[in-house]
Parts: sequence; C-alpha cells; structure tokens
Amino acid sequence: PQTLAIVDEIGGGTEPNAGSALAVAMLERLLQRGAKAIVSTHSTELKLFAHATQGIANASVRFDPVTFEPSFELDLGAPGQSLAFPLATRMGIDGDIVGRATALLEDRERDYEAALAELAVRNAELREERTTLEAERRTAERETAAVRERERQLDEERRRLAAAAEERLQKSLRDFVGELQRRSEANDATRSRRARVTPGQSALLRETIAAVRKDLGITRQEERQGAPQTFTPGDRVRVVSLDQPATVAEDWDDRLLVSVGSMKMMVDRSDVRPEDAPRKRQRGGGAPADARVSAAVRTSESLDVRGKRYSEAEPLVERWIDDALLGGTPALRLIHGKGTGMLGRGLQEYLRNHPAVSAFRYGNEEEGSTGVTIVELRT
Repeated sequence: PQTLAIVDEIGGGTEPNAGSALAVAMLERLLQRGAKAIVSTHSTELKLFAHATQGIANASVRFDPVTFEPSFELDLGAPGQSLAFPLATRMGIDGDIVGRATALLEDRERDYEAALAELAVRNAELREERTTLEAERRTAERETAAVRERERQLDEERRRLAAAAEERLQKSLRDFVGELQRRSEANDATRSRRARVTPGQSALLRETIAAVRKDLGITRQEERQGAPQTFTPGDRVRVVSLDQPATVAEDWDDRLLVSVGSMKMMVDRSDVRPEDAPRKRQRGGGAPADARVSAAVRTSESLDVRGKRYSEAEPLVERWIDDALLGGTPALRLIHGKGTGMLGRGLQEYLRNHPAVSAFRYGNEEEGSTGVTIVELRT
C-alpha cells in the first residue's frame, strides 16, 4: 500500500494485443496489493479497461482540438484521443495515405476515436463555459459582499438615527414636563385641586411635538372635521395635533377637557375628531352588567402589538386594559417584541403613568424576555 509504481507505455515493445493483455494482468495485481500507480499508454483496450474497472481512472493531457497544440493541463476522467491522423496530415504526409489509413482502421476503433474527438471538443467548450461562469460567480460574490456591506451601513445609520430621534424626543418631553411643573407650581393658588392641563400647556405640548417632528423630518396630513361635533363624557376621540387617543371628560363649548392616558388637558373642539362609538359609564360605580359581559368575552390575557408604531399600539393597549378591568383580569401579558426597544420602552412609560396599573416588568426567559412586558392591574 505504500508503493507508487510509475510505468511509461506499459505493455509496449511487443505485439499490441499481447502487450495489452499483459498490461491488464499487471494492473490487476497492483490493485490487489493496494499499490498506487501512474501508467501511460496508447492502448485502446487499456483505456476501456480503466473505464470499466473500479479503482482506476482515465486521464489525459489536454490538446487544443483545433491546432492540436498541447496545453500542459491534466484532464482527469477523460481518456486521451489518438492524434495520429491529424498530426500526420499536419506533418505533410500525403492525404491519400492518411485516407487509406483511416479506411483500414477497424470500424470499432474508428468510431471510438471519433467519439473521443467529439468529446475533446465538448470538453473544451465546457471548460470555456466553466471559466466564464467562474468569473461571473466571482463578480456576483463581490457584488453580494458590496450589497451586504451597504445594508450593514444602512442598518447602522438607521440605528444611529433612531437613537438620536429617541434622545431628541425624550429631551423634549423632559423639557415639557419641567415647564409644565413650573407653571403648575407658579399658578397653584389659582388652580383647582383636580389635576388639569391648561390651554397654554396644551399649546406648549403641541409646539414641542411639532418641533420634534420637524427635526426628524416627519410630515403628516392632519385630519380635521369641518362641522362642529357634539361630544358627551366618555366618548372616545383622537386629538389630531398630538395624534393620540383620548376620552372626553367634559364639554366646555369651544373646548373639551379630555383624558390622554393618565393626564387631563384642554383642547380646541376643532382639534378633536371621533375615533369610535361612545363609551358610557354609570355614575356611582361600576359598569353596566351587559358591558361587563361584553368585556369578558373580548378580554384576552395577551396583546400582541409587534410591528406597530407607538402611536398605533398605545390606543390598543389602553382599550385592552379597559376591557381587562371590566372583565376582572388582574394580570396581563403585553407582547411588543425586542427590535430597537423603542416600542417597549414607550409602552412601559405609558404603563408607568396609567392609574390602573400597579406594577409591570419585563418577562423572564420562559415568558419572552425583553420582548414581553408583564402587567399587573389594581384590584
């Protein structure tokens, strides 16, 4: 098994048929012993033997099928063709002699040589195609790598812009809350004990959010109602300038007192549009029995808002919590996904100020980790 035998023109120097038979017997012995061998031959019988025998493979040195010039490349798996007649013609041997020799060649071997010649041409075409395809593959790999690098850069830019936007929004909201607190303290003596947001504070909030939208390059076509609307306490509405859902608390002619989350504020009637059917509540405690039954049917312990923007998710969460309160569900599971984390943090900030929420936390590994917030409601 550690032997390498190299034989040039095995079985040569004697009668071709006997030499081929002797060569086959020698190759069989090498196979039996497990030796390795490199053998050269012009014998068609040995080429056929190699093709039909396991453990032996044909190979040939490539020649240009048109000029018959050697390329000095080894072609594994394909036997070499005889170039005797083409080379004889090229060397100037009379064509009649070459033609007579071709006629004298046995039909089987002539067909074999013709097949080999055709195979050589086909192999040359395939090599050219493979070279072209390899070049195209390398080009595609470079282009793919460039696209992936561009995607990576765009993703980094998106994350950077998202972080900058969040920082700008948080700063603006902190400034607003600070100004709100300052004004509330300065005017505490003239204010009702009930926490309200003054029209001036509402205007400040609208200006702050407008500045944030301008900084972020966000434009929006605001929807306004042409004719005055009639609202009653408990109606679900949307404050257009804030793009936030709210509940009507009191109707003061040209202004409305609305609840946005846990905060109450005054807004112009023209800045409010109906969002859905009015929601009536009983005075003196509790919801009507039919409302409790309806809420119990609709209530689910889980709410999935993945893929939504905060402005889309917040009203869904508010309704979900309202239904849970009516249905008597104390523990809820809010699914917001991980992503950049902005949606989850925004919703947790909303939950922090919700009067019906007693506690909340990110889920553990079994509950969904930071893609889920577990909410506990006040009982």
